[in-house]
Amino acid sequence: MTLDGGRDRAGRSAGAGMLVLALVVLVGLVAATAVLARPKDALPRTNATALLPPDGHREVERVDDVVTVREYALSSGGPMMSSGPMQLFFALDDPEKLLESSFLRLLETTVSGGEVTHSVTALELGANGVRRSLDVAGQRMRQWVPAPLVLPTDVAAGASWRSSGSVNEFDGFEAVGSMPYDFSASAAVPTDTAHAADGCLDITRTERVGDADANNSTETWCPGRGVVAGGPGTVADSPNPTDPGLGVPASWKPQSWAPEVVDLNKTPPMVWASALPQVGTDEALVVAHRTTGDLLIAPGGDVDRAVRAHPGGAILAIASFGDLVVTATSRATVVAHDIRGVWQWEAGLTDVATLPPALVDGRVVVADGSGNVTALDARTGERVWSTSLADQVVSTPVGCGATTLVGTTGAELVILDEAGQERATASLSDRSEAFSCGGRGEAYSAGLSWLERIAPDGTVLVRRHMHDAIIHDLHAFDGVVVTASGRAITAYDDQTLERLWRLDGDFFDTAMADASIIAIDTERILALDLQGREVASWPSDAARDGFGAHLIPTATGVGIVAPDQQYTRLR
Repeated sequence: MTLDGGRDRAGRSAGAGMLVLALVVLVGLVAATAVLARPKDALPRTNATALLPPDGHREVERVDDVVTVREYALSSGGPMMSSGPMQLFFALDDPEKLLESSFLRLLETTVSGGEVTHSVTALELGANGVRRSLDVAGQRMRQWVPAPLVLPTDVAAGASWRSSGSVNEFDGFEAVGSMPYDFSASAAVPTDTAHAADGCLDITRTERVGDADANNSTETWCPGRGVVAGGPGTVADSPNPTDPGLGVPASWKPQSWAPEVVDLNKTPPMVWASALPQVGTDEALVVAHRTTGDLLIAPGGDVDRAVRAHPGGAILAIASFGDLVVTATSRATVVAHDIRGVWQWEAGLTDVATLPPALVDGRVVVADGSGNVTALDARTGERVWSTSLADQVVSTPVGCGATTLVGTTGAELVILDEAGQERATASLSDRSEAFSCGGRGEAYSAGLSWLERIAPDGTVLVRRHMHDAIIHDLHAFDGVVVTASGRAITAYDDQTLERLWRLDGDFFDTAMADASIIAIDTERILALDLQGREVASWPSDAARDGFGAHLIPTATGVGIVAPDQQYTRLR
Protein backbone atom coordinates (compact mmCIF):
# COMPACT_ATOMS: atom_id res chain seq x y z
CA MET A 1 0.00 0.00 0.00
CA THR A 2 1.34 3.43 -0.91
CA LEU A 3 0.77 6.02 1.80
CA ASP A 4 2.30 9.12 0.24
CA GLY A 5 4.46 10.21 -2.66
CA GLY A 6 4.81 6.65 -3.91
CA ARG A 7 6.81 5.57 -0.83
CA ASP A 8 5.71 2.13 0.38
CA ARG A 9 5.39 2.31 4.18
CA ALA A 10 2.96 -0.55 4.70
CA GLY A 11 3.45 -3.91 6.33
CA ARG A 12 5.56 -5.30 9.12
CA SER A 13 8.93 -4.66 7.48
CA ALA A 14 8.19 -0.98 6.94
CA GLY A 15 6.98 -0.57 10.50
CA ALA A 16 10.01 -2.37 11.87
CA GLY A 17 12.37 -0.22 9.79
CA MET A 18 10.81 2.97 11.05
CA LEU A 19 10.91 1.66 14.61
CA VAL A 20 14.70 1.23 14.30
CA LEU A 21 15.00 4.82 13.07
CA ALA A 22 12.75 5.93 15.91
CA LEU A 23 15.03 4.34 18.49
CA VAL A 24 18.10 5.99 16.95
CA VAL A 25 16.37 9.36 17.15
CA LEU A 26 15.26 8.72 20.72
CA VAL A 27 18.67 7.70 22.03
CA GLY A 28 20.11 10.99 20.84
CA LEU A 29 17.13 12.85 22.15
CA VAL A 30 17.29 11.52 25.70
CA ALA A 31 21.02 12.22 25.86
CA ALA A 32 20.36 15.84 24.96
CA THR A 33 17.06 16.50 26.74
CA ALA A 34 17.07 17.43 30.41
CA VAL A 35 13.82 19.39 30.78
CA LEU A 36 10.39 19.35 29.24
CA ALA A 37 9.97 21.28 26.03
CA ARG A 38 7.42 24.07 25.89
CA PRO A 39 6.78 24.50 22.15
CA LYS A 40 3.79 26.81 22.56
CA ASP A 41 6.06 29.51 23.96
CA ALA A 42 8.03 29.52 20.70
CA LEU A 43 4.97 29.69 18.41
CA PRO A 44 3.85 33.03 16.97
CA ARG A 45 0.81 34.54 18.63
CA THR A 46 -2.10 33.88 16.28
CA ASN A 47 -5.84 33.35 16.53
CA ALA A 48 -5.21 29.60 16.51
CA THR A 49 -2.48 29.52 19.18
CA ALA A 50 -4.63 31.74 21.42
CA LEU A 51 -7.14 28.88 21.60
CA LEU A 52 -4.54 26.32 22.64
CA PRO A 53 -4.41 25.27 26.30
CA PRO A 54 -1.18 25.31 28.32
CA ASP A 55 0.63 22.10 29.14
CA GLY A 56 -1.22 20.24 31.88
CA HIS A 57 -4.58 21.88 31.25
CA ARG A 58 -7.52 19.59 31.88
CA GLU A 59 -11.20 19.63 31.00
CA VAL A 60 -13.70 17.29 32.68
CA GLU A 61 -17.31 16.79 31.77
CA ARG A 62 -20.10 14.45 32.77
CA VAL A 63 -23.08 13.60 30.59
CA ASP A 64 -25.47 11.30 32.45
CA ASP A 65 -23.20 8.49 33.72
CA VAL A 66 -20.38 9.06 31.24
CA VAL A 67 -17.35 11.05 32.39
CA THR A 68 -14.80 12.34 29.89
CA VAL A 69 -11.43 13.72 30.98
CA ARG A 70 -9.27 15.62 28.45
CA GLU A 71 -5.64 16.17 29.43
CA TYR A 72 -3.42 18.30 27.21
CA ALA A 73 0.33 17.85 26.80
CA LEU A 74 2.69 20.13 24.85
CA SER A 75 6.02 18.81 23.62
CA SER A 76 8.31 18.59 20.65
CA GLY A 77 8.15 15.48 18.50
CA GLY A 78 11.01 13.45 19.97
CA PRO A 79 9.91 13.54 23.63
CA MET A 80 6.32 12.99 22.56
CA MET A 81 7.24 9.78 20.76
CA SER A 82 9.54 8.62 23.56
CA SER A 83 6.57 8.46 25.91
CA GLY A 84 4.63 6.42 23.38
CA PRO A 85 2.68 4.71 22.21
CA MET A 86 5.35 4.09 19.61
CA GLN A 87 2.84 4.56 16.80
CA LEU A 88 3.28 8.30 17.41
CA PHE A 89 6.34 7.95 15.18
CA PHE A 90 3.84 8.20 12.32
CA ALA A 91 2.71 11.65 13.48
CA LEU A 92 4.46 13.26 10.51
CA ASP A 93 4.37 12.27 6.88
CA ASP A 94 8.12 13.00 6.85
CA PRO A 95 9.66 11.37 9.99
CA GLU A 96 12.90 13.29 9.51
CA LYS A 97 11.09 16.46 10.61
CA LEU A 98 9.90 14.88 13.87
CA LEU A 99 12.48 16.47 16.19
CA GLU A 100 11.87 19.99 14.91
CA SER A 101 8.08 19.75 15.10
CA SER A 102 5.80 20.73 17.98
CA PHE A 103 2.68 18.90 19.06
CA LEU A 104 -0.32 19.26 21.31
CA ARG A 105 -1.38 15.82 22.51
CA LEU A 106 -4.95 15.31 23.64
CA LEU A 107 -5.14 12.39 26.07
CA GLU A 108 -8.82 11.54 26.41
CA THR A 109 -10.16 9.15 29.04
CA THR A 110 -13.78 8.02 29.11
CA VAL A 111 -15.41 6.27 32.07
CA SER A 112 -18.74 4.61 31.34
CA GLY A 113 -20.42 1.91 33.38
CA GLY A 114 -17.16 0.98 35.09
CA GLU A 115 -15.35 0.61 31.75
CA VAL A 116 -12.39 2.88 31.00
CA THR A 117 -11.14 3.67 27.49
CA HIS A 118 -8.18 5.81 26.48
CA SER A 119 -7.22 7.55 23.26
CA VAL A 120 -4.46 9.89 22.11
CA THR A 121 -4.80 12.51 19.39
CA ALA A 122 -1.66 14.18 18.08
CA LEU A 123 -2.18 17.74 16.82
CA GLU A 124 0.75 19.24 14.92
CA LEU A 125 1.39 22.93 15.63
CA GLY A 126 2.79 24.81 12.65
CA ALA A 127 2.89 28.05 10.71
CA ASN A 128 -0.34 27.14 8.89
CA GLY A 129 -2.29 26.39 12.07
CA VAL A 130 -3.24 23.27 14.00
CA ARG A 131 -3.43 19.98 12.10
CA ARG A 132 -4.70 16.58 13.22
CA SER A 133 -2.00 13.99 12.53
CA LEU A 134 -2.93 10.82 14.42
CA ASP A 135 -5.67 9.13 16.38
CA VAL A 136 -4.47 6.24 18.56
CA ALA A 137 -6.70 3.94 20.63
CA GLY A 138 -4.96 0.89 22.04
CA GLN A 139 -3.13 -0.83 19.18
CA ARG A 140 -5.37 0.76 16.55
CA MET A 141 -4.22 3.92 14.83
CA ARG A 142 -5.40 6.27 12.11
CA GLN A 143 -2.86 8.40 10.25
CA TRP A 144 -4.17 11.38 8.25
CA VAL A 145 -2.17 12.22 5.10
CA PRO A 146 -2.02 15.12 4.63
CA ALA A 147 -3.05 16.10 8.15
CA PRO A 148 -6.40 17.95 7.99
CA LEU A 149 -6.53 21.52 9.25
CA VAL A 150 -8.32 21.71 12.60
CA LEU A 151 -7.69 25.42 13.24
CA PRO A 152 -6.25 27.72 10.57
CA THR A 153 -3.81 30.36 11.75
CA ASP A 154 -6.29 33.22 11.29
CA VAL A 155 -9.36 31.32 12.46
CA ALA A 156 -12.29 33.62 13.25
CA ALA A 157 -16.08 33.57 13.18
CA GLY A 158 -17.26 33.20 9.59
CA ALA A 159 -14.14 31.38 8.38
CA SER A 160 -14.39 28.04 6.59
CA TRP A 161 -11.79 25.58 5.30
CA ARG A 162 -11.46 22.15 3.75
CA SER A 163 -8.97 19.27 3.60
CA SER A 164 -8.85 15.96 1.78
CA GLY A 165 -6.47 13.04 1.50
CA SER A 166 -6.07 9.50 2.82
CA VAL A 167 -6.63 7.84 6.16
CA ASN A 168 -4.17 5.01 6.75
CA GLU A 169 -5.14 2.46 9.38
CA PHE A 170 -2.69 0.41 11.44
CA ASP A 171 -2.96 -2.43 13.91
CA GLY A 172 0.21 -2.01 15.94
CA PHE A 173 2.81 -1.35 13.25
CA GLU A 174 1.03 -3.35 10.55
CA ALA A 175 -0.84 -1.36 7.91
CA VAL A 176 -4.32 -2.80 7.44
CA GLY A 177 -6.01 -0.40 5.05
CA SER A 178 -6.28 3.02 3.45
CA MET A 179 -9.36 5.10 2.63
CA PRO A 180 -9.91 8.58 1.21
CA TYR A 181 -11.16 11.28 3.54
CA ASP A 182 -12.87 14.61 3.02
CA PHE A 183 -12.98 17.16 5.82
CA SER A 184 -14.73 20.54 5.91
CA ALA A 185 -15.16 22.92 8.82
CA SER A 186 -16.39 26.38 9.73
CA ALA A 187 -16.14 28.71 12.72
CA ALA A 188 -18.97 30.63 14.33
CA VAL A 189 -19.75 32.63 17.44
CA PRO A 190 -21.02 30.16 20.10
CA THR A 191 -24.72 30.13 20.88
CA ASP A 192 -23.75 29.85 24.55
CA THR A 193 -23.55 33.48 25.68
CA ALA A 194 -20.89 32.79 28.32
CA HIS A 195 -18.66 31.11 25.77
CA ALA A 196 -19.26 33.92 23.30
CA ALA A 197 -18.28 36.50 25.92
CA ASP A 198 -15.04 34.58 26.58
CA GLY A 199 -14.02 34.77 22.92
CA CYS A 200 -14.68 31.11 22.19
CA LEU A 201 -15.49 29.68 18.78
CA ASP A 202 -17.83 26.88 17.75
CA ILE A 203 -16.03 24.71 15.18
CA THR A 204 -18.53 22.70 13.15
CA ARG A 205 -17.04 20.01 10.97
CA THR A 206 -18.19 17.40 8.49
CA GLU A 207 -15.93 14.39 8.12
CA ARG A 208 -16.36 11.59 5.60
CA VAL A 209 -14.02 8.59 5.53
CA GLY A 210 -14.30 6.05 2.70
CA ASP A 211 -17.86 4.99 1.94
CA ALA A 212 -19.14 5.68 5.45
CA ASP A 213 -21.82 8.27 6.09
CA ALA A 214 -20.60 11.76 6.88
CA ASN A 215 -19.99 12.50 10.56
CA ASN A 216 -21.15 15.95 11.67
CA SER A 217 -20.00 17.42 14.98
CA THR A 218 -19.44 20.72 16.76
CA GLU A 219 -16.71 21.49 19.27
CA THR A 220 -16.31 24.66 21.30
CA TRP A 221 -12.74 25.98 21.50
CA CYS A 222 -12.00 28.62 24.12
CA PRO A 223 -8.86 30.76 24.59
CA GLY A 224 -6.33 28.96 26.77
CA ARG A 225 -8.62 25.96 27.26
CA GLY A 226 -8.86 24.05 24.01
CA VAL A 227 -12.04 22.00 23.59
CA VAL A 228 -14.43 22.67 26.47
CA ALA A 229 -17.47 20.92 27.83
CA GLY A 230 -20.80 21.92 26.36
CA GLY A 231 -24.22 20.72 25.36
CA PRO A 232 -27.43 19.73 27.17
CA GLY A 233 -26.98 17.74 30.35
CA THR A 234 -23.26 18.46 30.59
CA VAL A 235 -21.66 19.18 33.94
CA ALA A 236 -18.19 20.70 33.69
CA ASP A 237 -15.37 20.05 36.15
CA SER A 238 -17.05 16.92 37.45
CA PRO A 239 -14.85 15.54 40.25
CA ASN A 240 -13.87 11.99 41.11
CA PRO A 241 -14.82 9.87 38.08
CA THR A 242 -13.94 6.75 40.08
CA ASP A 243 -13.42 5.83 43.73
CA PRO A 244 -9.99 4.18 43.96
CA GLY A 245 -9.17 2.09 47.00
CA LEU A 246 -6.37 3.36 49.23
CA GLY A 247 -4.85 -0.04 49.81
CA VAL A 248 -4.74 -2.69 52.50
CA PRO A 249 -1.90 -3.73 54.82
CA ALA A 250 0.74 -5.79 53.07
CA SER A 251 0.42 -9.55 53.35
CA TRP A 252 3.84 -10.97 52.50
CA LYS A 253 4.74 -14.65 52.47
CA PRO A 254 8.18 -14.63 50.79
CA GLN A 255 8.73 -18.35 51.41
CA SER A 256 6.06 -19.05 48.79
CA TRP A 257 6.93 -16.29 46.31
CA ALA A 258 7.81 -17.23 42.74
CA PRO A 259 9.42 -14.88 40.23
CA GLU A 260 7.50 -13.79 37.16
CA VAL A 261 9.53 -11.95 34.51
CA VAL A 262 7.94 -9.56 32.01
CA ASP A 263 9.89 -8.11 29.08
CA LEU A 264 9.35 -4.34 28.87
CA ASN A 265 11.14 -4.23 25.50
CA LYS A 266 8.20 -5.58 23.52
CA THR A 267 7.30 -2.07 22.40
CA PRO A 268 10.41 -0.09 23.35
CA PRO A 269 11.11 2.16 25.03
CA MET A 270 9.11 2.14 28.25
CA VAL A 271 11.24 2.70 31.31
CA TRP A 272 14.60 4.14 30.36
CA ALA A 273 13.34 7.75 30.21
CA SER A 274 12.45 7.60 33.90
CA ALA A 275 14.36 9.61 36.48
CA LEU A 276 12.22 8.63 39.50
CA PRO A 277 11.76 5.22 41.11
CA GLN A 278 8.87 3.25 39.65
CA VAL A 279 5.81 2.59 41.79
CA GLY A 280 2.85 0.29 41.33
CA THR A 281 0.46 -2.29 42.64
CA ASP A 282 -0.04 -6.02 42.24
CA GLU A 283 -1.89 -5.19 39.02
CA ALA A 284 0.23 -2.51 37.33
CA LEU A 285 3.66 -0.93 36.94
CA VAL A 286 3.70 2.89 37.00
CA VAL A 287 6.50 4.96 35.47
CA ALA A 288 7.03 8.72 35.69
CA HIS A 289 8.36 9.60 32.23
CA ARG A 290 11.16 12.15 32.42
CA THR A 291 11.06 14.03 29.13
CA THR A 292 7.30 14.37 28.70
CA GLY A 293 5.95 14.43 32.26
CA ASP A 294 3.60 11.54 31.47
CA LEU A 295 2.48 8.75 33.74
CA LEU A 296 2.87 5.41 31.98
CA ILE A 297 0.71 2.70 33.54
CA ALA A 298 1.29 -0.85 32.31
CA PRO A 299 -1.14 -3.52 33.59
CA GLY A 300 1.02 -6.42 34.76
CA GLY A 301 3.97 -4.75 33.06
CA ASP A 302 2.37 -5.39 29.64
CA VAL A 303 3.60 -2.39 27.65
CA ASP A 304 1.25 -3.19 24.76
CA ARG A 305 -1.64 -2.33 27.07
CA ALA A 306 0.04 0.68 28.72
CA VAL A 307 -2.02 3.84 29.10
CA ARG A 308 -0.85 7.40 29.59
CA ALA A 309 -1.92 10.27 31.80
CA HIS A 310 -0.44 13.77 31.97
CA PRO A 311 -0.36 15.56 35.35
CA GLY A 312 1.22 18.65 33.70
CA GLY A 313 4.77 19.98 33.81
CA ALA A 314 7.59 17.76 35.02
CA ILE A 315 6.89 15.05 37.60
CA LEU A 316 9.13 15.80 40.60
CA ALA A 317 7.86 13.11 43.01
CA ILE A 318 5.54 10.12 42.86
CA ALA A 319 3.88 7.71 45.28
CA SER A 320 1.10 5.13 45.10
CA PHE A 321 -1.42 4.24 47.80
CA GLY A 322 -3.49 1.24 46.84
CA ASP A 323 -5.12 2.17 43.54
CA LEU A 324 -4.30 5.88 43.87
CA VAL A 325 -1.19 7.31 42.14
CA VAL A 326 -0.16 10.76 43.38
CA THR A 327 2.39 13.03 41.70
CA ALA A 328 3.96 16.36 42.64
CA THR A 329 4.77 18.51 39.61
CA SER A 330 6.91 21.46 38.57
CA ARG A 331 3.71 23.52 38.39
CA ALA A 332 3.51 23.37 42.21
CA THR A 333 0.56 21.02 42.04
CA VAL A 334 -0.34 17.63 43.48
CA VAL A 335 -2.27 15.49 41.00
CA ALA A 336 -4.01 12.16 41.61
CA HIS A 337 -4.95 9.46 39.08
CA ASP A 338 -6.26 5.99 39.70
CA ILE A 339 -4.31 2.90 38.64
CA ARG A 340 -6.27 2.82 35.35
CA GLY A 341 -5.03 6.30 34.40
CA VAL A 342 -8.25 8.14 35.27
CA TRP A 343 -7.67 11.64 36.70
CA GLN A 344 -9.17 12.11 40.18
CA TRP A 345 -8.19 15.54 41.48
CA GLU A 346 -5.61 18.32 41.50
CA ALA A 347 -4.53 20.64 44.31
CA GLY A 348 -2.21 23.63 44.29
CA LEU A 349 0.76 24.16 46.61
CA THR A 350 2.64 27.27 47.68
CA ASP A 351 5.90 25.89 46.28
CA VAL A 352 7.07 22.83 44.36
CA ALA A 353 7.51 19.57 46.26
CA THR A 354 10.32 17.12 45.51
CA LEU A 355 9.67 14.67 48.35
CA PRO A 356 7.18 11.85 47.71
CA PRO A 357 3.75 12.39 49.27
CA ALA A 358 2.65 10.25 52.21
CA LEU A 359 -0.70 8.77 53.20
CA VAL A 360 -1.66 9.64 56.77
CA ASP A 361 -5.07 8.68 58.16
CA GLY A 362 -6.82 8.92 54.78
CA ARG A 363 -5.04 12.11 53.80
CA VAL A 364 -2.28 12.77 51.29
CA VAL A 365 0.39 14.78 53.10
CA VAL A 366 3.01 16.64 51.10
CA ALA A 367 5.87 18.94 52.13
CA ASP A 368 6.96 21.64 49.68
CA GLY A 369 10.30 23.38 49.25
CA SER A 370 9.39 26.33 51.48
CA GLY A 371 8.66 24.35 54.63
CA ASN A 372 4.90 24.12 54.13
CA VAL A 373 3.21 20.83 55.02
CA THR A 374 -0.24 20.30 53.49
CA ALA A 375 -2.82 17.58 54.05
CA LEU A 376 -5.33 16.80 51.28
CA ASP A 377 -8.33 14.52 51.44
CA ALA A 378 -7.12 11.44 49.54
CA ARG A 379 -10.45 10.92 47.81
CA THR A 380 -11.33 14.50 46.83
CA GLY A 381 -8.08 16.48 46.95
CA GLU A 382 -9.70 19.09 49.19
CA ARG A 383 -7.30 20.82 51.55
CA VAL A 384 -7.79 19.66 55.14
CA TRP A 385 -5.01 21.71 56.70
CA SER A 386 -1.70 23.39 55.92
CA THR A 387 1.03 24.56 58.26
CA SER A 388 4.29 26.42 57.73
CA LEU A 389 7.42 25.27 59.57
CA ALA A 390 10.41 27.42 60.48
CA ASP A 391 12.84 25.20 58.57
CA GLN A 392 12.73 23.28 55.33
CA VAL A 393 11.56 19.67 55.36
CA VAL A 394 14.25 17.09 54.53
CA SER A 395 12.36 13.80 54.64
CA THR A 396 9.08 12.42 53.37
CA PRO A 397 6.38 12.89 56.03
CA VAL A 398 5.53 9.75 57.98
CA GLY A 399 2.14 8.86 59.43
CA CYS A 400 1.88 7.77 63.05
CA GLY A 401 -1.78 7.11 63.71
CA ALA A 402 -3.51 10.43 63.07
CA THR A 403 -0.29 12.41 63.61
CA THR A 404 2.39 13.30 61.07
CA LEU A 405 6.15 13.14 61.62
CA VAL A 406 8.26 15.68 59.74
CA GLY A 407 12.04 16.12 59.82
CA THR A 408 13.61 19.53 59.18
CA THR A 409 16.98 21.03 58.26
CA GLY A 410 17.26 22.23 61.86
CA ALA A 411 17.74 18.62 63.06
CA GLU A 412 14.27 18.58 64.55
CA LEU A 413 11.39 16.11 64.45
CA VAL A 414 8.12 18.05 64.30
CA ILE A 415 5.03 16.12 65.39
CA LEU A 416 1.81 17.49 63.85
CA ASP A 417 -1.60 16.52 65.20
CA GLU A 418 -4.63 15.60 63.10
CA ALA A 419 -5.41 19.30 62.53
CA GLY A 420 -1.87 20.13 61.40
CA GLN A 421 -0.93 21.89 64.63
CA GLU A 422 2.49 21.34 66.17
CA ARG A 423 1.92 18.93 69.03
CA ALA A 424 5.60 18.60 69.93
CA THR A 425 9.12 19.13 68.62
CA ALA A 426 12.07 16.87 69.36
CA SER A 427 15.66 18.12 69.12
CA LEU A 428 17.67 15.36 67.45
CA SER A 429 21.38 14.59 67.72
CA ASP A 430 21.80 15.10 64.00
CA ARG A 431 19.63 15.63 60.94
CA SER A 432 17.41 12.64 60.36
CA GLU A 433 17.70 10.48 57.25
CA ALA A 434 14.57 8.44 57.99
CA PHE A 435 11.66 8.16 60.43
CA SER A 436 9.33 5.38 61.44
CA CYS A 437 6.31 5.07 63.71
CA GLY A 438 6.40 2.49 66.47
CA GLY A 439 3.97 1.23 69.08
CA ARG A 440 2.34 3.52 71.64
CA GLY A 441 2.68 6.47 69.26
CA GLU A 442 6.46 6.57 69.67
CA ALA A 443 8.70 7.58 66.79
CA TYR A 444 12.16 6.47 65.69
CA SER A 445 14.73 8.59 63.92
CA ALA A 446 17.87 7.45 62.08
CA GLY A 447 20.33 10.25 61.45
CA LEU A 448 23.86 10.31 60.12
CA SER A 449 25.24 8.67 63.26
CA TRP A 450 22.44 8.29 65.79
CA LEU A 451 19.35 6.13 66.22
CA GLU A 452 16.81 7.74 68.56
CA ARG A 453 13.53 6.71 70.18
CA ILE A 454 11.11 9.61 70.76
CA ALA A 455 8.02 9.85 72.94
CA PRO A 456 4.76 11.37 71.62
CA ASP A 457 5.51 14.56 73.59
CA GLY A 458 8.85 15.02 71.79
CA THR A 459 11.06 13.71 74.58
CA VAL A 460 14.05 11.75 73.31
CA LEU A 461 13.90 8.58 75.39
CA VAL A 462 16.96 6.71 74.10
CA ARG A 463 19.91 7.58 71.87
CA ARG A 464 22.20 4.96 70.37
CA HIS A 465 25.25 5.55 68.21
CA MET A 466 25.16 3.69 64.91
CA HIS A 467 28.10 2.47 62.85
CA ASP A 468 26.27 2.96 59.56
CA ALA A 469 25.94 6.22 57.66
CA ILE A 470 23.35 7.27 55.09
CA ILE A 471 20.42 5.18 56.26
CA HIS A 472 17.95 4.79 53.39
CA ASP A 473 15.29 2.77 55.19
CA LEU A 474 13.97 2.51 58.76
CA HIS A 475 11.06 0.42 59.94
CA ALA A 476 9.71 -0.24 63.41
CA PHE A 477 8.20 -3.69 63.88
CA ASP A 478 6.75 -5.12 67.09
CA GLY A 479 9.80 -5.41 69.34
CA VAL A 480 12.37 -4.69 66.63
CA VAL A 481 13.62 -1.59 64.79
CA VAL A 482 15.42 -2.29 61.51
CA THR A 483 17.72 0.09 59.63
CA ALA A 484 19.16 -0.38 56.16
CA SER A 485 22.11 1.33 54.51
CA GLY A 486 24.24 0.52 51.50
CA ARG A 487 26.58 -1.43 53.79
CA ALA A 488 24.35 -3.34 56.20
CA ILE A 489 20.93 -4.27 57.51
CA THR A 490 20.82 -3.94 61.30
CA ALA A 491 18.16 -4.74 63.90
CA TYR A 492 17.78 -3.12 67.33
CA ASP A 493 15.58 -3.71 70.36
CA ASP A 494 12.69 -1.24 70.06
CA GLN A 495 12.97 -0.16 73.73
CA THR A 496 16.68 -0.09 74.54
CA LEU A 497 17.98 0.29 70.96
CA GLU A 498 20.57 -2.36 71.78
CA ARG A 499 21.80 -4.03 68.61
CA LEU A 500 20.30 -7.50 68.04
CA TRP A 501 21.93 -8.53 64.77
CA ARG A 502 23.63 -7.16 61.68
CA LEU A 503 23.97 -8.45 58.10
CA ASP A 504 26.77 -6.89 56.07
CA GLY A 505 26.54 -6.57 52.29
CA ASP A 506 26.20 -4.23 49.32
CA PHE A 507 22.52 -3.41 49.47
CA PHE A 508 20.97 -1.13 46.89
CA ASP A 509 17.45 -1.04 48.28
CA THR A 510 15.21 -2.66 50.87
CA ALA A 511 11.49 -2.99 51.46
CA MET A 512 9.97 -3.89 54.82
CA ALA A 513 6.46 -4.97 55.80
CA ASP A 514 4.54 -7.74 57.55
CA ALA A 515 7.51 -9.01 59.62
CA SER A 516 9.62 -9.40 56.46
CA ILE A 517 12.68 -7.63 55.10
CA ILE A 518 13.38 -7.77 51.36
CA ALA A 519 16.77 -6.57 50.10
CA ILE A 520 18.62 -6.52 46.80
CA ASP A 521 22.38 -6.74 46.28
CA THR A 522 24.51 -7.20 43.17
CA GLU A 523 23.63 -10.87 42.73
CA ARG A 524 20.25 -11.61 44.26
CA ILE A 525 17.09 -10.56 46.03
CA LEU A 526 16.86 -12.00 49.54
CA ALA A 527 14.15 -12.21 52.17
CA LEU A 528 14.91 -12.09 55.91
CA ASP A 529 12.77 -12.57 58.97
CA LEU A 530 13.01 -10.31 62.02
CA GLN A 531 15.72 -12.51 63.53
CA GLY A 532 17.93 -11.86 60.52
CA ARG A 533 17.52 -15.36 59.11
CA GLU A 534 17.34 -15.78 55.37
CA VAL A 535 14.03 -17.40 54.47
CA ALA A 536 14.24 -17.16 50.66
CA SER A 537 16.38 -15.75 47.86
CA TRP A 538 16.24 -15.36 44.10
CA PRO A 539 19.06 -14.68 41.61
CA SER A 540 18.91 -11.16 40.17
CA ASP A 541 21.30 -8.95 38.26
CA ALA A 542 19.07 -5.88 38.53
CA ALA A 543 21.80 -4.11 40.55
CA ARG A 544 24.75 -5.21 38.46
CA ASP A 545 27.45 -2.63 37.68
CA GLY A 546 26.19 -0.48 40.53
CA PHE A 547 22.85 0.21 38.88
CA GLY A 548 20.55 1.96 41.36
CA ALA A 549 17.97 -0.80 41.61
CA HIS A 550 14.69 0.03 43.28
CA LEU A 551 12.25 -2.39 44.89
CA ILE A 552 8.56 -1.74 44.26
CA PRO A 553 6.54 -2.97 47.27
CA THR A 554 2.95 -4.04 46.65
CA ALA A 555 0.24 -5.60 48.78
CA THR A 556 1.37 -9.18 48.15
CA GLY A 557 5.01 -8.89 47.06
CA VAL A 558 7.66 -6.76 45.39
CA GLY A 559 8.75 -5.89 41.86
CA ILE A 560 11.97 -4.62 40.31
CA VAL A 561 13.06 -3.33 36.90
CA ALA A 562 16.52 -4.43 35.71
CA PRO A 563 18.80 -2.41 33.37
CA ASP A 564 17.87 -4.70 30.46
CA GLN A 565 14.21 -3.70 30.97
CA GLN A 566 13.18 -7.02 32.49
CA TYR A 567 10.45 -6.47 35.07
CA THR A 568 10.48 -9.14 37.78
CA ARG A 569 7.55 -9.61 40.13
CA LEU A 570 7.85 -11.71 43.28
CA ARG A 571 4.56 -12.68 44.87
